[in-house]
Amino acid sequence: MTTATSPMIVFSYLISLGLIVALLMTLLRFILSMDHLNNTLSFECGFESYKMNRLPFSINFFMVSLIFVLFDLEIIILVAYIPNMTSLTFLSYVTASSFLLFMLLSLVFEWALGKLSWIF
Repeated sequence: MTTATSPMIVFSYLISLGLIVALLMTLLRFILSMDHLNNTLSFECGFESYKMNRLPFSINFFMVSLIFVLFDLEIIILVAYIPNMTSLTFLSYVTASSFLLFMLLSLVFEWALGKLSWIF
């Protein structure tokens, strides 16, 4: 006697298997790289170096790039509405309009906080 499995059960098993494999690979990489922790330190003839090994990173650049990525992802979400503009319901229009309003308000809020100004 055979039992039929629904696609949702198969999909959940595949997702669980993928998460377990990803977790195992991450743990394996962490365990195998523990003996190489000293390679990132600056060590020259037993003396500590006087200069910084890493260059300073601009927080303003990071904030502007993070805002760009977030707005870019929001635009990509809205692009999904374009092919179906003729068959959208009123609820879809309300959802897209509220999403656009949220994007506009967040842009105004970030502008008011001064996060969009480029200061070196």
